[in-house]
Amino acid sequence: MKIKLNKNIYYYLYFTLLVIFSTLVLLKVSFGIYLLFFLLGFGWSVFFFKSRLNMLEHILLSFVIFAVLFICYCVFFAFLNVNLGIIVGIVFFLITILVFIFTKTFDSKNIKTKIEKWDYLILFLLLCAIFAKVFSVISFAVPGLHDPITHAYFSKSIVDTGRITYFYSPGLHILGAFSKVFNGYDVAKQILYITNFFNAYMGFIVYIFIKHSFKKNIWAILSGTLFCLGYYPAMFFVNAGKNSLILAIVFLFFFFFLIAEYRRRKSVLILVLVNLAIMSIFLTHYPLGVFASTYLLAIFFVDYKKEKFRTIFLGIGILLGFAWMAKTYQYNLIAVAESAVVSNKSLYSIPKDILNDIFSFIKDIWNGQIYKNTIISKLTTLSSILGFIFIFIKAFKKQKFLILFLWLLFSFLLALVLSVFSITPVLIVLETYFISLFIYSYLFAGVFPEFLYKIVSKVINKKVLNVCFVIFVIVIGFFLSKKMHKTFHERNSMHNVIEESDIKTFDWINQNIPDEEKFLINANGNDGLVFSTDGGGWLEVFTDNEISMPFYDYGSKKTDDNVDLYYDLKDDLGNCTYIKTFIDRGYKYYYQGSRPVFDRRLAEQQELIDSNRFKLLFDGGDSEVYELIPCE
Repeated sequence: MKIKLNKNIYYYLYFTLLVIFSTLVLLKVSFGIYLLFFLLGFGWSVFFFKSRLNMLEHILLSFVIFAVLFICYCVFFAFLNVNLGIIVGIVFFLITILVFIFTKTFDSKNIKTKIEKWDYLILFLLLCAIFAKVFSVISFAVPGLHDPITHAYFSKSIVDTGRITYFYSPGLHILGAFSKVFNGYDVAKQILYITNFFNAYMGFIVYIFIKHSFKKNIWAILSGTLFCLGYYPAMFFVNAGKNSLILAIVFLFFFFFLIAEYRRRKSVLILVLVNLAIMSIFLTHYPLGVFASTYLLAIFFVDYKKEKFRTIFLGIGILLGFAWMAKTYQYNLIAVAESAVVSNKSLYSIPKDILNDIFSFIKDIWNGQIYKNTIISKLTTLSSILGFIFIFIKAFKKQKFLILFLWLLFSFLLALVLSVFSITPVLIVLETYFISLFIYSYLFAGVFPEFLYKIVSKVINKKVLNVCFVIFVIVIGFFLSKKMHKTFHERNSMHNVIEESDIKTFDWINQNIPDEEKFLINANGNDGLVFSTDGGGWLEVFTDNEISMPFYDYGSKKTDDNVDLYYDLKDDLGNCTYIKTFIDRGYKYYYQGSRPVFDRRLAEQQELIDSNRFKLLFDGGDSEVYELIPCE
């Protein structure tokens, strides 16, 4: 059977770029895989949306659509216990190309070249955000803080074994693993770059959702600006990590956009994509998937009269997400059984003063809206309140506003029940709600300025008003991106525990210490929350050696016992019993990191040597490897 391609420039251009980017991957150019993923995503965007979106929208939408499809594709194979190796990635690549060829995806009629002026503005804001959040950290070998250690470790586990043998949302880990498999950066940098890119990219997805669902350009630009360059989600990464949550929020707004598209066109292809999107949310950050479900509940309430129970088809992806969770929950049960702290709390509690608990909950929400005592923060809070009032009024007239209002209401009621009744097993959902309050605030903050814009445009020439608005956004974009670039670099430097000496020492360990040997590392914490205090926490990511207190196992009895003994050794370096116990547990080596960011070291080099219990094997400059010496 002959395959006849439509002879137009889009086919030639696309497949030429495909060859170039594939060549970069084969030549082991580290960023080449990102270009290839982008190109595949661009094709899928044209396949699903065709001329409904313009060329720039397809280009920018490519990242999220690829991520959604690829995560669900990989989990399908993982569910069948197929190794997630390079062959799985190549099969996805071949399937993609065949789909594009047989469906004539790049026919001229599917490509809309006319780009709207507001799209250029969001592109500018996206570039500002990438400068602030990605280029500010390219000099670092790893992300700061501890959540990224776990994500990098699980990504490495997929690279090494091809399996997902843990109960933990694996979406981010799949992207990090395959980016490494196809000659990309190491998994630590994958988590650094992928997280920060999607942190910057979130604003564009919000823009697309508002622009196409509500046809409000000013609202879309202003809310997009806040998500791109506002205090949150930027501070997630520099303060706590929340890497998976950042990626999942991008999927959440993509899901909202797809719902609006499906309600408008009733396309079977969009229905499939809707379900894959909500599935990917559960696979990336399952607590946020709960709030994607409350959005579906709002859709059900609004569309029930016309659609009856057909709306349920939009939620099949939820069942697929739960199917994966059911398959892997056994790993969570093992972790709970080995937990250091056995909780005696009941599943829920009956509140003694419900009204007081409700008011306390509302107070917590209000306090959560004041991020910083700055003019921008106060204006954002005021604008979001006015925007909420505006949406509430509009909800009585237009269904799309009613859906947004009901989503806010249902999310609030769910969180209220979890808070008031303290439902222990799902408190992580409540925690996610409080962390994610900025979503509602930023989303509503652009509504009232849109209303003001319409009023002012009746008095001032619209072209003049648009020019003033564009200048305002550009100035704000420059100012916030410059400020955020500085903040990201400084905070990552402050919390980053890996320096050149650590990388040098990890390389030495790989060459000189057998993989089965285990390392004692510096750590802090107790009672179910233990974390490394220097580069030792990353040792498992850069080598195949086990460490005494890994963050992915921070709540286990094993980790808790190790940190207790570590504290004892810290007070008495020469104690023969402590040394023997660590050696008996298999920890024959000790790693001293270059930067004791979160607590002081076990001891300085000379103290360790003078104790006669630590033999210096390698000095990397600021980091060292010791062998534990038992008493004779």
